[in-house]
Amino acid sequence: MHTAFGLTPQEATQLVNRITVGQHIDEATFLWVQRSQAVSAPNFQLSHLHEIDRRLLAHLHGILASGSAGKLMLRSSLEATQPGAVFVLAWTALRLGDADAFEHSLALSNLSPEYTEACIDALVWVPHSISSQIIDRLWRSQVARHRAIVVEARARLGQFDQAFAQEALADVDASIQSAAAVACGEYKLRRFLPQITQLSNSAESYLRQQALLASSMLGEPDCAPALWACSNSDARAPRKILEQSVRLGRTTWARGLVRDLASVPHTQRQAILAAAALGDAAAVPWLISLTEQPALAQVAGEAVAMVTGVDLTAMAIDDDAAPEEFEQDEALEVQDQSEDFGLPHPSTAKLHAWWTENAARFQSGQRYLSGRPIQHAACLDLLKFGYQRQRAAAAVEFARLNPDAPLFVLRAPAHIQRKRLGLCG
Repeated sequence: MHTAFGLTPQEATQLVNRITVGQHIDEATFLWVQRSQAVSAPNFQLSHLHEIDRRLLAHLHGILASGSAGKLMLRSSLEATQPGAVFVLAWTALRLGDADAFEHSLALSNLSPEYTEACIDALVWVPHSISSQIIDRLWRSQVARHRAIVVEARARLGQFDQAFAQEALADVDASIQSAAAVACGEYKLRRFLPQITQLSNSAESYLRQQALLASSMLGEPDCAPALWACSNSDARAPRKILEQSVRLGRTTWARGLVRDLASVPHTQRQAILAAAALGDAAAVPWLISLTEQPALAQVAGEAVAMVTGVDLTAMAIDDDAAPEEFEQDEALEVQDQSEDFGLPHPSTAKLHAWWTENAARFQSGQRYLSGRPIQHAACLDLLKFGYQRQRAAAAVEFARLNPDAPLFVLRAPAHIQRKRLGLCG
């Protein structure tokens, strides 16, 4: 029997199901992208990640419940080849045992690092009983990218043991050696320091950089200047490398680096990031003065907060209007400005007034993180309740203070992070 719209009840139900499944796919795709951005965002906390993860899993299970219809719609959604869609397809394929669909995801991982991240996350987010079999198979692959995915996945899953590290460091592919070296640093596998030191002399610049980073994480602070020099060959360095060089290097060297960067106009932004990582309260008045420059105001304000713990929301400009336009320095890339997304535009006057009232609490020459001397308890509190960039800083500092403690994984599913931190729920 047909309805007034010419559809049988069964056809109407199938149509509703397709609409619902499509919504699940769209939402899951969006939420994975949002989560990937939130992991390093200045305005997200672990509680925010937990809520995103809860919603993401709900939509993923909605897709699972749709069975074959969901798989077909997922394939069509990949026409736009969005990273979020690759994650959703890979995760669903793993859960349903669809080898062809997962192979399709792996093929897409060649297109960009974002697609590779999607495949790694899919392996991390499925139950261990599923991921372990796939990881073992991919590790035997002749495709280097597949083996690199395994190294990253095992590191995030807490499965980077000494036997696997030995294999990965001996791989013929430099990208796998790079990932393995960093994982050894993150897991404090000091027995591999001699091999990592050898890799730091490699002709491959990225392998050399990652090996130096690993050595620094393994308690070799004198590697930090070489790490910076290696990374900064083009007068720039990725933010993470710059900050970790400062945090893991010797304090006297780091102070000199801040001075050198601050003395050159086109490295002012790097100087701000380095000063924030150093955490010396002596730099706060200078950082506050830089908030008067529109191009540097947000990152300088964030640096003040990273050192002092001041609430940037309370220090924001009163005017709701957009800040006046500024000409972008040719030495600054669009990426520099996109890193400021989500940061308030600080009021220089408010920051001056706050510092005048609170400066006596801070000692020049002492390193601070979010208003507290860098110690175990302060780092743990930030890992639990800080914003993501504060948490990233706290993770590095906590690992530095504890020679045997692995680096806390901030990209892990929120429920795993909460469990490791002793939080309920």
